[in-house]
Order: sequence, then structure tokens, then C-alpha cells
Amino acid sequence: MTDSIAGSQGPGPRGLALRGSGRARAIDAAFRRGTLLAALAVIALLVLLFTVLVAQSWTVWSRYGIIEFLLGDTWAPSYVDP
Repeated sequence: MTDSIAGSQGPGPRGLALRGSGRARAIDAAFRRGTLLAALAVIALLVLLFTVLVAQSWTVWSRYGIIEFLLGDTWAPSYVDP
């Protein structure tokens, strides 16, 4: 009796058995490293974006304070403090 379920053990396409072979382990390790590197790059870019945004808007934070800026009810972009 033969097993025709996909994913059963046996030779793959072109007669290559990749499961457990050295080539498969190397490809898997490279894929894991690549995806880890991509994930770390995304996190680094988010941290860099946050840092740049805070640095560029620091004058607003220092002048009005974080709480007043976020929760204040005054909107006057052309207001000049006398």
C-alpha cells in the first residue's frame, strides 16, 4: 500500500530528499538568519524614526510640555506669545 498524502517522507522533486539533509539544514539556517536580520532591521528603523521625530520636535516638547501638547485644548498655530 502506498501513501499518497502530501508531506509524506520520500524523495522530493527530481529525486532529491531534502528532509534532514545537509543542504536543507543550510538553507533553513540561512532563511532563519535572513528573517531575523530583516526583523531586527525593522525594529532598528522604528527606533530611528522615533528618535528623529522626537529630536526634530524637541522645541515644542520643551516649550509646551508633553501633557499640555497632547491634552491641551488650545489650537493656535499662528499665536505669538506676547
